[in-house]
Amino acid sequence: MILCVGGTPAVQRTLLFPSLEVGGVNRAREVRVTASGKAVNAARVVTTVGGPALVATFLGGDAGRFVARRLDMEGVAHHVVWTEDDAPTRTCITLLPDGGPVTELVEEAPPVSERDVAAFEKAVYGRIDVARALCLIGSLPPGVPDHAYAQFAAAARKAGVPVLVDAQGRCSARHSPRAPLSSSSTSRRRRPRWASTPVTTRRRVHSRPLRPCSGWGPGGL
Repeated sequence: MILCVGGTPAVQRTLLFPSLEVGGVNRAREVRVTASGKAVNAARVVTTVGGPALVATFLGGDAGRFVARRLDMEGVAHHVVWTEDDAPTRTCITLLPDGGPVTELVEEAPPVSERDVAAFEKAVYGRIDVARALCLIGSLPPGVPDHAYAQFAAAARKAGVPVLVDAQGRCSARHSPRAPLSSSSTSRRRRPRWASTPVTTRRRVHSRPLRPCSGWGPGGL
């Protein structure tokens, strides 16, 4: 199971326009609404290609219940911490006119309580030992300690679980010297075959031919 951890899911509304006039009245030709957020999207991709994934995140309000229903419909396993104050999960909007450019309207995530954080940490720590990999993705909402990702990464390293981090600023696992991330921190017993391939230069990365992913397991992800 790939454990995808992130604290800022969203309802994603994408509005398509023939054209977009700033300061004018714009009528959308089409509207698409789905569950989104980096951790949600990562778990969705793993699930789509046939792999086991679980997303751990916060949700709240009617928007959060929409996200949960969408994940159920798509077969994406999830552990949800329903926020104590039931504050609605954020909504982000993409304005997409024919020919572009794309405009993103990003709502910040609401803060979470100490109780919410404790439940979130319990959910993550309780699943690290059974994970094949830990993905720490995206930002965390106000109320979650700056060192949360670093501590999750340290726990995964101790368990021999590979860690992938896609975060910036205060969420970066580099904020804690106790949880250095490198290929050497992952035991060979638990490391996927692709993680053992040394990459020493940018040139080498680009010179390796790409191959299509055929599915989950040997020869695939």
